Amino acid sequence: MKRSDIFLIEKGDVVEFRGQNVKIGDKVTYGNVLIDGLGVGDIGNIVLRDRRLLSQDGILIVVISLDKQKKNLVSGPEIITRGFVYVRESEGLIVQATELVRSI
Repeated sequence: MKRSDIFLIEKGDVVEFRGQNVKIGDKVTYGNVLIDGLGVGDIGNIVLRDRRLLSQDGILIVVISLDKQKKNLVSGPEIITRGFVYVRESEGLIVQATELVRSI
């Protein structure tokens, strides 16, 4: 695999897939959401905005653990999707994505 085909990204980085092309896109705002147990049922504007964006675009996350010294896969990959595929109907797609990541 060519080094140019490997992306080590940080929080907020966007990887854009367009046909056969992949590139690092603009950064997005990220952060932690802390819930203190007050105001159960309150949904703020930010939460509604995030849910709307997820419903339009969705998200795919690949979680892996790497051994830096040996440069090999320790665990994973785990594919997490939200907002663009129904997992029960797309198990084949998730299996293919997992195998693809493992082969890299």
